[in-house]
Amino acid sequence: MTDLISGIMSDAQTLFKQQVAMLRAEVRDDVRRSLSATKYIGFGATLASIGGLFVLVGFVLMLARYIPALEPWAWWAIVGGTLLIGGGLAIYAGKRTFEQINPDKTLNALEENLTWATNRQK
Repeated sequence: MTDLISGIMSDAQTLFKQQVAMLRAEVRDDVRRSLSATKYIGFGATLASIGGLFVLVGFVLMLARYIPALEPWAWWAIVGGTLLIGGGLAIYAGKRTFEQINPDKTLNALEENLTWATNRQK
């Protein structure tokens, strides 16, 4: 009987160690993917900002020249609002990338095993 209990405890310890290792691996992978997502978001935001400024100036000047029905400030507001919407969509896409990172499965399994092991020892 003692050997059986000892074997169960040994197996529980091995399982716990394996789950901790799996959690570490998941966290490492999630950090790597987070850094990658951050790089893409930062690079994209920089390029979009610079490109947006050039397009904004050229487009507003073109609109003000060829469609004089509106004042130049109105064209600036229309083009600026459009860029604002595009930037919001890019931020939303980056946020969704971060939300997909989730090590909860392994963490929940680890918590369940800790609870089981604690209840068995009592």
